[in-house]
Amino acid sequence: MGRIIPGTMDLAVEPALTTSSLGFTHRMVLPTTWNLVGGISRFLKNRNAVLSFQFQVLITQAKSLFS
Repeated sequence: MGRIIPGTMDLAVEPALTTSSLGFTHRMVLPTTWNLVGGISRFLKNRNAVLSFQFQVLITQAKSLFS
């Protein structure tokens, strides 16, 4: 069996761990953050559109009532 020299194992493992963990965080955290931001902005836009649409409907109903 090959003898493991102390210190060489750490050097071999650490860069692989750090790069994989960095890649993992970049793959997982950034898209979820962007999805969250995009989802919130889309939700706000949709809510504003729905509110303005309801307001327009109310205005047209009020106009038809008073005319």
